Amino acid sequence: MRSDVDTLFAKLFPTHLSAIKNKTVPNPTQFDCLRTMVDTYEASCQKLNDYSLKWVSAFVAECEGLKSVPEAVQHSVTRIQEGCSTA
Repeated sequence: MRSDVDTLFAKLFPTHLSAIKNKTVPNPTQFDCLRTMVDTYEASCQKLNDYSLKWVSAFVAECEGLKSVPEAVQHSVTRIQEGCSTA
């Protein structure tokens, strides 16, 4: 199960892997976006658990990266939905 979760997040957020690994993800400021990402993941994939919570930083990194282009959040939401439907 853990390797499936790791593989899924690596596929969904490949550009953020090094920041996550190096713990250089910025602090969250885009809380609406973050809530949308978490809700989408939990509705489309599975509820976050003790293990998958470590990947919330991927959602944070994505939201912080999109803060100047809020309309792009929907693209990320669609990517999560599609990624989970094929996983």
